[in-house]
Amino acid sequence: METIREHDKLIAEAKQKRFGLMFAPASMIMEANAVAGYEPVARVPGQLAAAFAAPASSGIAFPEDMKGKRIGFTDRNSMITLLALAKLREMKINPATYFKSVSYYHDIDGVYTAFKYHLIDVGVANSIVYSSWNNSGGMDLNLIMQSAGAPHLTFAVRGDYPAAFKQKITQALLNANKDPNAMQSFRGAGFPDFEPVDMTQYKAMMAYIGTK
Repeated sequence: METIREHDKLIAEAKQKRFGLMFAPASMIMEANAVAGYEPVARVPGQLAAAFAAPASSGIAFPEDMKGKRIGFTDRNSMITLLALAKLREMKINPATYFKSVSYYHDIDGVYTAFKYHLIDVGVANSIVYSSWNNSGGMDLNLIMQSAGAPHLTFAVRGDYPAAFKQKITQALLNANKDPNAMQSFRGAGFPDFEPVDMTQYKAMMAYIGTK
């Protein structure tokens, strides 16, 4: 098992078909599908959206309040950043001219730290992380707006595997909640089970974020 946090490295290794099974954000899975034929087969239930947030004490509560402020995103190629930028395009907002500054951080911890040290006025996180920051992360944040939702974390298998083998992997994932050993690590991450993939949702997401 290999853990990769960098988008470019993940896609580069996917091109070489180094992985038999991938578990990643839906947008990266669809990139791997485009460059190497990986097939989405199961996913975490629910959706993720980009949440634009600001400290309650800042007085930033509406989209128009963000104008001229400093905004922070995670990695430029992360699904949440792509969803956030799509939302801004939808509103005819050009980040380069609308905000005082635009910063990108390696991961969500970077956005959290930027908030903590007052390096940004507005931060973009996935909607679940935003809730956890407010509930247990010691922050009091205003939710300014959210992007459209996208499929949650997704599993994909190599497309060149035999159909019967791909089906076996898919069924093992969909039935994992019945196997205490299989779900031990996933329950710790808050994933009670997995569900089948609906490709129409993935195609809609890719159209929304403007990635073919």
